[in-house]
Amino acid sequence: MRDSLGHEMMGDHDRETPDVSRISNPDVKHEVNDVNASAIIRFIGGLGIALAFSFVLVFGLFTLLNWRAKRADAEEARSRSPLTRKDDERLPPPPRLQLAPGAGIDLENNRRVDLSTTKAPGKPQEEMILLREQWNHDLENYHWVDRNAGTVGLPIEEAMRRVAESNLPVRQQQQQQNQQPEGFDNIPTYQSAGRRDERRKQ
Repeated sequence: MRDSLGHEMMGDHDRETPDVSRISNPDVKHEVNDVNASAIIRFIGGLGIALAFSFVLVFGLFTLLNWRAKRADAEEARSRSPLTRKDDERLPPPPRLQLAPGAGIDLENNRRVDLSTTKAPGKPQEEMILLREQWNHDLENYHWVDRNAGTVGLPIEEAMRRVAESNLPVRQQQQQQNQQPEGFDNIPTYQSAGRRDERRKQ
């Protein structure tokens, strides 16, 4: 079919898809039986389950470690910051100044006296007074020295009486002085810390 100028016009039959079923090429084709689709699907499903389990496990481990780190940080901050400590934890390490908060004295028999809350605060000599009271009490009364060993301390008067009754050997000072030539005297030696005498010329 031609138009008025003589050009050939395209008809409807030129738009139809030709039938190519008769054409065959044995070198160009695909194999439809070499892929197992169900095995691939099972593998992908198992891989997804393993990934989900690994994610849950790693997330739980991360949460646990994060919680432990936060708790450790909180404890460290509480131990470092003076504002988070209690009153007795804010005190400096001993020894402390007299009459300062937390100041005290450890007496014998594991007894501690808190000098910051004594009956007469404001006395710097309170420590010496308490120590002398403890010493005088021990000198005048029976007291435990070591309960586990059964050692008891005696009053000083009783101890002196027992020593006097025990007939201890006494050094003969008069005889030693009579045997020494004139101009010499017994002087304690430095090496013996006063336990031995040395004869020196005066």
